[in-house]
Amino acid sequence: MKQIAIAKGETPEQFVKNYNEICSNLKFVESTELISETMAYIFYEEEEPKKDVRRCAECSNYDWGRGCAFRCGVI
Repeated sequence: MKQIAIAKGETPEQFVKNYNEICSNLKFVESTELISETMAYIFYEEEEPKKDVRRCAECSNYDWGRGCAFRCGVI
């Protein structure tokens, strides 16, 4: 999911420190847009949480040799 963070500071040095801190905590920075010398938008991608995957053999409805009505979407 795409997200936006704002990096800002009172001075250019403080801005750079805040910008670097924000970027170091993000996995994938897509782009940045400078608004002024002390402010920028940081566009980044946030990963979707992975769904819990269950196997057919772990299901209480699983019966060897028969089909399962709940099989759709299950590995």
